[in-house]
Amino acid sequence: MFFLTLQQVVIMFLLMLLGLLCVKVGFLHDSTVNDMTRVLLYIISPCVILNAFHKQKFTPDRLALLGKLFIVMGAIFAASILLSMLIFNKKVCKDGDKRDILRFSGAYTNSGFMGIPLAQAINGPAGVFCAVPYLVLFNLFVWTHGISQFKKKNDAAISPFETVKKIISNPNILASVAGFLLFLFNVPFPGMVSNTLKYMADLNTGLSMLIIGSNLATINFRELITDGWSWTGVVVRNFALPLVTVAILFFLPFQLEDVAASTTLLEASCPVASMAVMFSMLSGGRTAGFATKLVMLSTVVSMLSIPFMMLIGDTLGII
Repeated sequence: MFFLTLQQVVIMFLLMLLGLLCVKVGFLHDSTVNDMTRVLLYIISPCVILNAFHKQKFTPDRLALLGKLFIVMGAIFAASILLSMLIFNKKVCKDGDKRDILRFSGAYTNSGFMGIPLAQAINGPAGVFCAVPYLVLFNLFVWTHGISQFKKKNDAAISPFETVKKIISNPNILASVAGFLLFLFNVPFPGMVSNTLKYMADLNTGLSMLIIGSNLATINFRELITDGWSWTGVVVRNFALPLVTVAILFFLPFQLEDVAASTTLLEASCPVASMAVMFSMLSGGRTAGFATKLVMLSTVVSMLSIPFMMLIGDTLGII
């Protein structure tokens, strides 16, 4: 599993470099990247989820597996949120704005742009199937707890009604619900629909990495690597909290199959969620630059940290 993960991470890094190069030579511009991002989030990603459910035949064991994954991943989110609050307390980080971003960055990974493509590349549709509970819980937590880290400074705070609306109208959540119902009732897809979903799903990894690489092109790397708080956030997000996930998986009272365990560790080992930048902008944008640096540095370091975490999981026999 370690060598397969390392291979896929190297491939993704090369795709990121291609995205960076496309920006540097003028092939990609901000408006193009924004359009690509919307296509990825609102069309391709839901197709990936539907395709994953379509590839799985319903059995009681698979249904039980989804239940177990919701329990395990819920525990991972709870532990990450609690530990992030304890680590980045008021004594450790006196700057309230940075503290909010650091707490958010510890709790939330880039499961959409990095986690799903990695799960798909390494474990195929079965990996995406096992990643769906993480994606669902991510959206539930990020639009409730996550945004609460910032909205106290936002004069136009999102209301509870808008929060619920954003959760239930998220295309990935809708695709997860639809895919689960199709899986539950073993609804077959016509050949043309099945092939369309597959073709769209195949675009996911490449497009995700091109978008991340295009964002890396805007960063001053000399300034990036000299920011002490960014490195602190990266150590917590990329190393400390994934080790907590390793511990949770190791001490589970029940056994997760290899694909489920490796997908869970992959999702929890991903870099800082890019939504940290969006939420910092929502709160007035005072620390959007710091959030951007943290996300980008975490993404670059994840090229090493993700295979490292998989190596630990492999050595301990949990994946």
